[in-house]
Amino acid sequence: MRFAISVVAVLAVVGAIACGGGGVHGTYVREQVPGDYLELKSDGTFFLMEGGLGAAGEWDRDGDSITLTIESGRATRVSIDDGRIIDNDGEVWVRQ
Repeated sequence: MRFAISVVAVLAVVGAIACGGGGVHGTYVREQVPGDYLELKSDGTFFLMEGGLGAAGEWDRDGDSITLTIESGRATRVSIDDGRIIDNDGEVWVRQ
């Protein structure tokens, strides 16, 4: 029984690493416009609501940056630092 619990724990950690998350998944709200939000899901997908328009796609973390790729294939890279995402326009999105 103890072995089975250890295997499950190891698989959970490996799964989290494989998804590129490294613990950054969650919901981030734009400081200047609280109605805008970015949800990074633990399965490597995201949903963005900005300016009343929604977009979905996949995300991947590489060190201190995250690449967001929407369904059409267009990608953008943002920075992540201590529970905050800084987009290409310098806007700050805070983790909730």
